[in-house]
Amino acid sequence: MSHSIRRAQAVDAQALLDLRKASILGLCARHYPHEDLVAFTAVEVNPAFLAILEGHFYLAEREGIIVGSGLINLADGQVDAIFVHPAAAGHGVGRAMMAYLEGLARSSGLAGMKLEATLNAAAFYRRLGFVGDKQSVYVTRNGLALACVPMVKTFS
Repeated sequence: MSHSIRRAQAVDAQALLDLRKASILGLCARHYPHEDLVAFTAVEVNPAFLAILEGHFYLAEREGIIVGSGLINLADGQVDAIFVHPAAAGHGVGRAMMAYLEGLARSSGLAGMKLEATLNAAAFYRRLGFVGDKQSVYVTRNGLALACVPMVKTFS
């Protein structure tokens, strides 16, 4: 199935949070305690979120429905918020989003990208050329500590 990628807009905020919640609860469940995932998904639309959304977020759509997201900070190559709806998982949405973000990073002159992978996604990122094996702790904006795997991809 084909999909398109576009820059996110303020009007997409709630749909993006709904996607984020579905992705986290559906795809991370075997790697984290349920109560941590519920706390992690307890995010509301606010001015700070809208500023990040309009500055760095991209959305993947299929037939007008948001099925994936991704964020890249082109100042430092930090990738975040790669979320795929569970119903679209395994259909190339995440891979397409990462290729799109890599294209932006390369065209901006970055030497690589970095991210903090959830435990369930580390193998996916390794298949895309990212390296990193050591577990660390990702602390969310609301203070929740989650295990993650810091990873980097250097462009040749």
